[in-house]
Amino acid sequence: MTSLTMTGVRKGFAGVPVLCGVDLDVPQGSITAVLGPSGCGKTTLLRILAGFLAPDAGRIAFGDTVVVSDHRHVPPQLRRVGYVPQEGALFPHLDVAANVTFGLPRRARRGDRLGAVLDLVELPRALAARRPHELSGGQQQRVALARALAPGPAVVLLDEPFSSLDAGLRSATGRAITRALRAASATAVLVTHDQDEALSLADQVAVMRDGTLAQVARPVDLYHAPVDTAVATFVGGATLLPATVTRSGDTARSALGELQMVDPLPPGPVSLLVRPEQIELVAAATPATNGRPGVEPAVARVSEVCFYGHDAAVHLIVAPSGTQVVARVLGVDPPEVGAEVHLAVRGCVRAYAAS
Repeated sequence: MTSLTMTGVRKGFAGVPVLCGVDLDVPQGSITAVLGPSGCGKTTLLRILAGFLAPDAGRIAFGDTVVVSDHRHVPPQLRRVGYVPQEGALFPHLDVAANVTFGLPRRARRGDRLGAVLDLVELPRALAARRPHELSGGQQQRVALARALAPGPAVVLLDEPFSSLDAGLRSATGRAITRALRAASATAVLVTHDQDEALSLADQVAVMRDGTLAQVARPVDLYHAPVDTAVATFVGGATLLPATVTRSGDTARSALGELQMVDPLPPGPVSLLVRPEQIELVAAATPATNGRPGVEPAVARVSEVCFYGHDAAVHLIVAPSGTQVVARVLGVDPPEVGAEVHLAVRGCVRAYAAS
C-alpha cells in the first residue's frame, strides 16, 4: 500500500498540448476518480502513470519511489502497477485461473493466491476453470481486477472499466470492485466520464478540463461547493440563475424570488447555482422555503416531464421572465405537461460572480 503523487505533469502530441501541468495527490489506500469528458486527457494521464507513455515534463512518485522525473523513467514492468483496461482485455484462450495468475512467478501460481484474489473480487472459485466467453461482462471485469491485484501492486489503475456494461450491471460491478479494492487496501485511480460512478465509488474526485485539473475534492464537497460554474454544470444537474445581490449581501433577487446565499457577497450581478432537488413544487398559498419566510412562491408552467420511475425531472418555465429551471420530484405523482405550478427553493444557494 502506497500513496501516489504527480507534480507538473505535461504531455503533448505533434505540438498539441494534452496535459498542461497536472498536480494530483492520491492518499494511500484510497480511490481517486479522474472525471472528465472525452478528449480531456484522462486516458493519457493513466497511461503515463502506468509507464506506457513518457511525459514531456513532471515528476511522479509512488510513495517514496520516484518513477518519473527529468532524468528518470521507470519502465512499466518495474512500477508494480495493476492495470484494468476497458472491457478487461482477458486472454480468450486461457481459463480464469491462467488469466489471473498470468503475471505471477511460477512458485506463486502453485499456492492459494488464485483462490484468495477470487474471494477478494467476490467470484466463486468454481469459475476458475471457465474461459472468458463463458462469463458475464461483470464477471469478466472482476477477473481483470483479480489479475491486476494478484501480484500485490503498489497502485491499481482502472481505465473506464464499466463503460461496456449495461446500467444495472455497471452499478453492481462498480460496487463489487470498490469493495475489493478497499479489502485489498489498494491505492487506486479510476478514469471515468460517468459522474454518478465517480461520485458514488471514489474517496475523492479530480475533475479534468482541457488538460488540467479544475478541482480535486471529496464527492460531497465537489457537488455542493464546485469551484466554478463549469464544474457546477458538469457535475450533477444544475440551473445557473441570473440574480442580483441585495444590499444585505446575504440574499439575491432572481426569477425564483429572493434567495438566501451560502456566503455573503457585495451587491451586484451573480449566477446562482440551484440543484434540481432544491426546487420544490408547492401549493399556491405555501410560503417559499428559500430562507425568506412569507415570500410568495414563483409561478411556472411545466414544459416537459422526464419520468425515471423512482423520480422525475420536471422542466419548468418561470413566469413572467421565461427563465427555464429543472426540479427533481418523487415519481409517485409528477405534474402534467402544461400544468401551472408554484415553486419554492429549499435551503441556501451558492453564488458565483457574473462573467
